[in-house]
Parts: sequence; structure tokens; C-alpha cells
Amino acid sequence: MRNRFLASLHSRWEHRDWDQAAEHWGRKAKRAERRRGAGDPGSLDAREQHAAAELSLGHQAEAAAEFDAVAQLRAAALGADHKDTLRARVWHAQALHQSGRYAEAEPAWQMIITERGRLLGAQHPDTLAVRLGRVATLRELGRLAEALAEVRDLTDTWESVAGHFRSSLQARRWQATILRDLGEPAQAAEVQLSLLATASAQLGEGHSDTLLYRSEYARTLCGQNRYAEAEAEYRALIPRLRAVTGQLSRETLGARAAHADTLRELGRPHDAEAELTLVTATLRARLGSGDPVTLNARHSHARALLKLGHPADAADELRQVVTGFSAAVGPAHLATLWAKAWLGVALHDTGHPEEAATVLGQAIAELTRLVGADHPNLRQPREHLAALYADGQGREEPRA
Repeated sequence: MRNRFLASLHSRWEHRDWDQAAEHWGRKAKRAERRRGAGDPGSLDAREQHAAAELSLGHQAEAAAEFDAVAQLRAAALGADHKDTLRARVWHAQALHQSGRYAEAEPAWQMIITERGRLLGAQHPDTLAVRLGRVATLRELGRLAEALAEVRDLTDTWESVAGHFRSSLQARRWQATILRDLGEPAQAAEVQLSLLATASAQLGEGHSDTLLYRSEYARTLCGQNRYAEAEAEYRALIPRLRAVTGQLSRETLGARAAHADTLRELGRPHDAEAELTLVTATLRARLGSGDPVTLNARHSHARALLKLGHPADAADELRQVVTGFSAAVGPAHLATLWAKAWLGVALHDTGHPEEAATVLGQAIAELTRLVGADHPNLRQPREHLAALYADGQGREEPRA
């Protein structure tokens, strides 16, 4: 009976019917707890599956609390180092990460790495998988150099473990992402082209993972100012994402917003603004105004408004984006700081030099600390800050 329930859940998950999965496992967990008690293994299994469905629905705080409760009950019944206890701890760390609680997630990952390394060995696939989760958290904490060193070591290790090429692909994906964060798009593109070749051959051109890697490669092309190539990539990619992930998926809507960014840079700001108006409205309705995917699209919309000569409207939107990112991922997160830098640009263009100098100075100082003074995306904010200094606004800009 239990296997049939698992098969039923997995079938629902494959079709992304998370609401039904959450309802199913929530009912099952309550029945098991009433009949056999809160510490019963079947009850805890059902609670864990219910929490996993809630996490997929975006209810991160609820999922994190549930995974933590399951882990504590399993630790009491089975021991802190039992595989089922550690599995719940992994889910808990992932939920903390997805909640934006990175400062809590990082030591949680570290504890699991230590335990799995002790029990299974440092090179065991389960230990390596948790290390990759920690890499993602380190990136969100802005510890980019540490994350890059860790993921490079992981990439080499995974590629020596037979039968785990999917994990190797994920490690290479994170390596490229961090290189792009650090303002090294040429190196990132090199990794991504190799990644795409492997994924296309092993998974197929139409596999959802291959499409994700192609979307990220297009974003890296933007980082190299290769906007015409990026636009062509997105234009070809979006219909395939619609077919595989759905018309209203995060992946499709995120790619549409990124495509609009290329239109803005190619001298089509009206087309970009119109598309981003549609995309942001859809994302607000589906995910809410404060979801990071929505906030990224709203940031892009504000940039389009700036390009169209509407800095006051752009500043209003960017204030909300900075506030939203601060709440979702923290005030020191890269996404928050880049939005803050562009808020400073918009404030300068609206004729608020003192506030612009303060906002730009703070954002550039923090971004310089995290990504280095030579990051190419700092060029325009620096130019605006230099203009403010020339006009006697603000203090001398800190340099790395």
C-alpha cells in the first residue's frame, strides 16, 4: 500500500500537481499521527512528503518548520546520524536556502557534510550532493571566491564518479553562474558551451535541463554585450520552454523577461517595456510581487523605463524592488545591491543628486567588495557617481 501511495505522489509531482500532492500527504500524515502517534515512521514519512510538496508550492517557511520537526523526531527515535534523520536535515537546509535564510542554511549544510563524510566518506555521491547545496548557499551569501573554489573541486570530483553525469552537469552549471557573478562572462561561456554539448548529447536538446542551461548561456552572452546573439537564443528558446515547462512557468516567464532585456539593449525599448509590462503582471498574479523571479522582471521593467526617459517611474519601481529583494534574500544580496545601484542611477536622472550619491556610493562599495572593482556591470553606476562627484555631491568613492 505504501508503495502505491508513493507511486501516486510521484505521478502527481511529474505533472506538477503540487496542490493535490500536498493535500494527499497532509491528510495521510494526520491520519497516521492520530492512529500511531507523532513519532511513528509512517507518520514522519508522510509529513516529510507533505513538506516537500509545500516547498514546491513556494511555502518555504512552513516547509522548513516541518522538515525541522521531522528531523528532531527522527533523531530522538532513530539517532542523529540515521540516514532518514539526515535526509530530513538535507530537506530542512534546502528549505532554509529557498526561504532566503542563507545564514542559517550554510551551517546546516556544513553539519550534514560532516556527518555524511564521517558515515559514508568524503567522496560518496550523497556527501558530494550536499556540498553542492552548500555552494549555492555560499553564492547567495556573497562568498563568491569560496563558492568558486568549492564548486571547481566538486566538478573535478563528480567527473571522476562513474554514473553521476547529471550531478557533474549541475556542478558545472554552478561554476559558470559564479564566474558570471564575478564578471568573468567569457570563462562562464566556455564552461556553458561544454555543458550544453554534454547535456544535448546525454539528455537531448529538448530536455528541461538542457533548455535551462541554454537560457543561462544566453544570459552570459548578455554579459559579453553580445545582445544580438542572446536575442536570437531567447527567441528560439522561449517556444521550447513553453512546450516543455508550460506557458506560465517560472522558466518561460523568466526567459521572456531576459529576452526583453536584449530588446532594450538592441534599441527597442518600447518593445521591451511592453513585453515586461505583460510578464510582470503575470508574475505578480502567479507568484506575488515579492517573489525573486517577479522582482527580477520588475528590475528589468524599471531599466526599460529608464531607457525610455522615464526616470521617476523607474525610481519608484526600483525602490519597491530593493525593498522586495531585501525582504526576500537580504539587504546584502547581489540582487538587492544591483537594484540599489540602478536606483541610484534613476535618482540621479530625476534630479536628486544628494540621495543618488548616497545610494550609489553604498551600493558600489558593497558590490566592489563582493565582485571586485573591475566588474563590467559597475561601469554605468560608476559613471553616474563620477558625474555627481564632479558636481560636488557625495564623498570620494571607496575603491577596492
